[in-house]
Amino acid sequence: MAFYFIPDLHPQNKFSEIRVSVVWKWEYRGQTDDGPIQHIDLVLADEKGNAIYAEIPASEIERHNSKIEEHGVYMLSRPVHAPFMIEFTCHTRINAVTNPPRTFSKYIYNLTDFEDLYSYIGDRTYFLDILAIITEVAEPQWRPISTQPKPAFTRDVTLQSIDGSEMKLTLWGQRAREFKIDSVYDAESAKPIVTLFVGCLMKTFMHNNHQSIPILSFITISRLADNMIWWFPSCNLCGKSCSRDGPGYRCRPCNSTGYTYKLKLAFIATDGTAESEMICFGNVAAHIVGKSAEYVMASARRRGNISPDIAAIVSEKFTFSINMTENSYHTANKTYIINSVITAHGKQLSARHFNLI
Repeated sequence: MAFYFIPDLHPQNKFSEIRVSVVWKWEYRGQTDDGPIQHIDLVLADEKGNAIYAEIPASEIERHNSKIEEHGVYMLSRPVHAPFMIEFTCHTRINAVTNPPRTFSKYIYNLTDFEDLYSYIGDRTYFLDILAIITEVAEPQWRPISTQPKPAFTRDVTLQSIDGSEMKLTLWGQRAREFKIDSVYDAESAKPIVTLFVGCLMKTFMHNNHQSIPILSFITISRLADNMIWWFPSCNLCGKSCSRDGPGYRCRPCNSTGYTYKLKLAFIATDGTAESEMICFGNVAAHIVGKSAEYVMASARRRGNISPDIAAIVSEKFTFSINMTENSYHTANKTYIINSVITAHGKQLSARHFNLI
């Protein structure tokens, strides 16, 4: 029997056969990351680049799930085609294709313009695909959700379009755990990170009463903070600092013993009119220093408590995106947390200044 291409499928063609590549495959577990699998979702594409959504319901997972792998090419016979999707049933047959044609696309996407994204808020008709530059990656955090009994594990990524528009993308659950900025960013080369995100939905979230709007500040680092330990064991799951536990470390909220050393910086900075303390952690701190935590730790052990790479940031000039810390709203002395490094200007003799607020 000759196989069909995806646009030729019709609900009445119950005995049709298609040859498709599995572009994406993921598990849907409802509102919780560790709940039972409700269904397995797939995006299938034929060799002409036509794509269609498919679903393996919970009742058919045991029958079909182990037969299909992401990026594999398969012959599917007797798929029952509902409008706009394929549903795997007990009648569906799956056969792996040996030596498939190279014409199958590895990735399928339909880009949405940045300026059009807000029109999709609350619209779950289609997943959205976005091509953007990553300008900031926040540390992972547990986020309380009013509709869930447990907090959700999330990680925020700030995206920028080619014309400078910005938007926050939040990775949830397993996606937040899997995302590793080190695999796509080299602090020494500092090249822009152009990334394709697929399968997104536009949503809005309630914010804290004290959550401020990030501001840009052009500053010079005047001096380092006193009595600092310049690195910490960061939990691989939530990113928080781990506590000593025997010969290793343990994250108390996660009860995890997996950790990675990350940098933390605290210094006094001036904009030419006043001084304030600024702090940063993880990737932002590594960007400022230009070295990894492991390198800084080894350098400090060889030459004393303060690594020469950290000492070298004094008198450096930067443009930062910053926010005030939560405690700063209640005290006269302000501390700012650095969200991202906009520009590293080096040790310049003079420059335009922006006021800290």
